[in-house]
Amino acid sequence: LMQSSMIFFPQKTPSNHTYKYNAEEVYLKVQDDVMLHGLSFKAPTPKAQILYFHGNAGNLESWGGVCEPLVALGHNCLIFDYRSYGKSNSTIKNQTQWFNDAEFMYQYTKQNAGDLPLIVYGRSIGTSSASYLAGKHQFHKLILEASPVSFLSLAQQSFPFIPVKLLFKFPFNNAQHLENNQNTTLLIHGTKDSVVFFNNFIRLKTKFPNFKFLSIDGGGHNNLQDFGTYWDGLTTFLNK
Repeated sequence: LMQSSMIFFPQKTPSNHTYKYNAEEVYLKVQDDVMLHGLSFKAPTPKAQILYFHGNAGNLESWGGVCEPLVALGHNCLIFDYRSYGKSNSTIKNQTQWFNDAEFMYQYTKQNAGDLPLIVYGRSIGTSSASYLAGKHQFHKLILEASPVSFLSLAQQSFPFIPVKLLFKFPFNNAQHLENNQNTTLLIHGTKDSVVFFNNFIRLKTKFPNFKFLSIDGGGHNNLQDFGTYWDGLTTFLNK
């Protein structure tokens, strides 16, 4: 009964809030009564369009900052708040709804990208949306940062004495979705990640040897951007 509140940690933003970023606010209608809010960052001469799926806490006031260095690297970046986060309304109820919202975000981004190559980037819980889309669509590149094999496996590690498989509403089986992925893919993970343990990276690397892999020695779950190796590897991947 409490699993949604144990997985998602949204923070609301007043509807009249002004963001600190140089970005355009966008609104995406996914149902008659559901509107998702996003920020669209533009590079002067963009090389590609990135659709970024953020983590499970906060809102765009904090997460918008991930787009700024990507714009500095020459890419447009679009990032949305999930239901109940920031200025987005409604609530997150189940996995099907979550994936349907990701599809709406993808289609909106694709329609507005013009001729730019499309890159889908997921971080932590955002890798569930990115992996799902990669299993359905062909686009330019896929980036997964701190990705679990599945979120069901994380829950089973945390609650080994509970029949989690029978109760869990958000299994988010990334590995299963990635079996149909035909996109050029980079997996990034910190060796000291205490939330999504590094063994997830090892298991995905074993299962998908054709992917590209970037391990950040000493990196945790929320500080990979502090490492030069992260930016070196990411920049190389984006520019190829």
